[in-house]
Amino acid sequence: MTYIDYGNERMIKMIELTTAAYFTLIGLSILAGYALHGIVIEIKKGEFFD
Repeated sequence: MTYIDYGNERMIKMIELTTAAYFTLIGLSILAGYALHGIVIEIKKGEFFD
């Protein structure tokens, strides 16, 4: 099994994701983005390590 075959299998599995799982994934990505953004701002202000 080559790396290309594995990539194709992964693409098929991603397409098979249900709509609910897809939206959950997007929601988690957005939340993670906000969390990361907040942490970065706090570090820039110097409040993170207090």
